This record gives sequence, C-alpha cells and structure tokens, in this order.
Amino acid sequence: MCFKGSSDGLVLCTTNFSSQNYYYVCNPLTKEWVSLPPPPTEQINVQTGFTCESSLISKSYKVIRVSQGQGSFKIDIFTSDLDEWNVYDVLYPPGVYHGCSIYDNHDTCNGVFYWYQKVYNNVLAFSVDRINKHQTCGNEIRLINFPDRQIDNENRYFNQSIKWQQRDLHQCLGESEGTICFAIIEQAERSLSVWVLEEN
Repeated sequence: MCFKGSSDGLVLCTTNFSSQNYYYVCNPLTKEWVSLPPPPTEQINVQTGFTCESSLISKSYKVIRVSQGQGSFKIDIFTSDLDEWNVYDVLYPPGVYHGCSIYDNHDTCNGVFYWYQKVYNNVLAFSVDRINKHQTCGNEIRLINFPDRQIDNENRYFNQSIKWQQRDLHQCLGESEGTICFAIIEQAERSLSVWVLEEN
C-alpha cells in the first residue's frame, strides 16, 4: 500500500505508486476501508490529490488525478457523494510545461488543487469545485510563479526561469491552517524559509 494523502481524518492509499489504478480510503480510528471504483483512464505517472469535507451528518471526499494529455491535462475526479469518476480536459496555460515527475508534490486546500512542479520551479492551481457540464474543471489552470529571492553572495536567484543551483536545498509545498505554504530548507546555512500564498 502506498500513502497518497490525508484530509479531515481520512487517508487515501493506492496499491501501485506509478500506475495508481486502485484506490482505497481508510478511517484509521474506526479501521474502516472503502474500495473506490477503478479510474476511467489508466495512466502512468499521475499526480493524485485528496480532499475531504465534513458535516454533522457525514463526510464527503474527492480524489483528484492529473495526467498528461495531448495539449491539455487530463483530470479525473472521483466524488464520494456521486460514487463515480468524471473526466475533464484542461488546456495548458501559457508558459507551462506538461511533464509529470515523481519528485513533484501537491496539496489540496479550500477546494483548490496546488501542484508544485519541481523541475520547472512553479506551482499550478485549479479549482476542484468549479466543474461544469462542458467537462472543464474551473475552465483554467493558473500558473503561480515564485517571488525573486537572492539566496547567497554569488547572486544566484530563484524565479520562474532560473532553477535553484544548490545541491543541499530541499523544497516542499503543503497546507497549514487553511493556507498553502512553500518551504525551503538550506542545509548548508541551516535555514528554513516559508512563503505563504495570499488568499486571492
């Protein structure tokens, strides 16, 4: 079993890290497991997100799979309320590369799926909730660039076109207290820097 995400006390697992054609949702406290129907498309190297919302009566959740199509991203969304998968095509925004990497990471926060493309040093975002009958998901994927930042005395910068050049640099995208954060750990300098994405 491979851990793929958690939200509001539920955990999403899959049986294969690369192909991810079988998913299970688990409640660790009650030890209950639910097997999801197979995704409508078999893909290798997908980015998978998980989000859960609770009410006084029940919990509902969504599983988001993003893969590369021809000229667009293929987005599969499973909704527990409907117990079914839906497939959406979303065009690449200008300046966005379409590659998926096992080194990427992602998070879902407030109904938005954020995907950090490590190789290209940018974040992609799209709304999971704004889906419509035209089989588009929020109509667009937004590209979020990082702010310029001088990282040492050799004037090496980090922005949308220049990659980090340090080998001892670790980066991670995540959610904290309802906001999306991006953390950078520089081992040589023993420093931690955190950016918080503004709400809008």
